[in-house]
Amino acid sequence: MKKNLFLGLILLLGFSCKEKSAEPKSNLELLTDGLSASYVVSEITANQGGVSIDLLATENPCITDNLLILNSDFSYALAEGDTKCDPNDPDTILSSSWSLSADEKSITIDKLIFLGRTLTAPVFQIESINSKGFSGKTNVTYQGNDYEVLVGFSKI
Repeated sequence: MKKNLFLGLILLLGFSCKEKSAEPKSNLELLTDGLSASYVVSEITANQGGVSIDLLATENPCITDNLLILNSDFSYALAEGDTKCDPNDPDTILSSSWSLSADEKSITIDKLIFLGRTLTAPVFQIESINSKGFSGKTNVTYQGNDYEVLVGFSKI
């Protein structure tokens, strides 16, 4: 009898100590860590007609180390990273807003400045997302040519 009681107690404790599986995070929670998250661009590839160009490889680190800061209130900032191209540049390059589609599969950023180009309301279709970052595709027209651009963001 004591043996069965002891075994039952062990089983009860074993099941009660099991870690509960966490609810999967929404894309909003992943993008903002619930409040705010900072990213650096880890990849930018422009594709046109089967030809891919790595746009990040030749850029100056004073540009590529800039931070994209996404806030859960749908505001964002583009800020200088560790290096500045000009020491007199402000720490915050741009502040604006962003939105997430109802199905959480795309992000629209009101205004984005990167690699010397200003993009107005680019929509990034989320390709992948996890706790370490996300990537998305958008279409860009430059000098009359259309490109599909894949941008990867790594959380810092």
